[in-house]
Amino acid sequence: MATISQIYSNLVIGGVIATGCFAGFGIAIRVEANKNLTPRAWARPVQILKNVLSPPYSFAWIRWAMKLRYIDLLSGIPGTGTRKGGWSGPTLRTNLDGVVLLRYHTLQFKVRYEKLRSNKT
Repeated sequence: MATISQIYSNLVIGGVIATGCFAGFGIAIRVEANKNLTPRAWARPVQILKNVLSPPYSFAWIRWAMKLRYIDLLSGIPGTGTRKGGWSGPTLRTNLDGVVLLRYHTLQFKVRYEKLRSNKT
């Protein structure tokens, strides 16, 4: 059985590590050292993340990812091309399996939210 001090220390250490990771991500985008972030972005210009995200980069990806529409994921995300700083050429896109997976996760969040809401009443 964990003591309360162990729980607090794990919470603090986890918070410090998470904050460091978010800060490192934001710095990597700011100085355009983001080639190694994802394999799919390797052949693309380093500016593509700046094309789609706005400062502060550390947390902007969450808001941006939540705004993506399924049709954009299937047809290609504007600003993620392979030429002219990401504004032309083939864009990053996902296949139907990726969209189904995202829709499944959305459904699971809705089910969890309804379960939590029904427990409150």
